[in-house]
Amino acid sequence: MALEADLADPATVPLLFDRCEAELGPVDVLVNNHTYCVLETFDPARVTDEESGVRLLTAPVIDAHFAVNARAYALLMAEYVQRYLKRNARSGRIINLSTDAAHAHESNVSYAASKHAIESYSRSAASELGQYTASPSTSWLLVRSRPATSRRSRKRRLPPGPRLAASANLKTWRTSSSSSPPSRRDG
Repeated sequence: MALEADLADPATVPLLFDRCEAELGPVDVLVNNHTYCVLETFDPARVTDEESGVRLLTAPVIDAHFAVNARAYALLMAEYVQRYLKRNARSGRIINLSTDAAHAHESNVSYAASKHAIESYSRSAASELGQYTASPSTSWLLVRSRPATSRRSRKRRLPPGPRLAASANLKTWRTSSSSSPPSRRDG
């Protein structure tokens, strides 16, 4: 089943769940892997004249990044959790994909900032939702993809340990019912 949806429109979120549940049954796994990306910068010297080139920051472009990349992730997670709790589910997954460039990205500043927000939402959800993870088969995951780099530089940058595909680093925030922040296991 494939659906086209405008994730910048908050009203879309419950409709997507309704449609999936009508055709496939309850949603057990939510994978957030959507993105909005327009190159923009603070630095006028980086601006290009190309059609899809780098432009200066504007309020509408910042808002578009955050509407799709951050707000839609949060609303999809919230909708999933409401339905998960309503049906007294025993297991489930929320998997949010981000990017290794979330900390900073030259000439792509709102994209990076919005992806950083995804990581914050993911950590907060893992911390807050720990009380609902009675089953070891319930978890909240964040996968950070890494930008393509040369094989040599990639070997230097990746921490030791198993990989989720060659271009991703898996972060699992273990949940708990305590008020302390979730622990993190780098895989």
